[in-house]
Amino acid sequence: MPTFPLNLNRMPSPTLKLTEIWIRRWSRVAELTANIEPDDHRLPAIHTILNDCDAAYRDRNDKQFVEAGRRLRALIASEASWTIPNNPPEPVRVA
Repeated sequence: MPTFPLNLNRMPSPTLKLTEIWIRRWSRVAELTANIEPDDHRLPAIHTILNDCDAAYRDRNDKQFVEAGRRLRALIASEASWTIPNNPPEPVRVA
């Protein structure tokens, strides 16, 4: 599992408390990214979206966090839907 670089200058204040909703949101982000490998070609885009999530969390911007989460989910889902069939169908021959 990759480790993401932390920008210590942008870390939230230690006095900020996580509410239940934020815990659920970050848990969902963790679930979505759990199987991302260090050599995954989507990693730069994922890092960008995670930075957007972090900024939204620090600003307590619900709408921005949800939007970033949707982008993350779409990015992960689009790649997961790509499959290579074991036995592709024969091409249709036109006489």
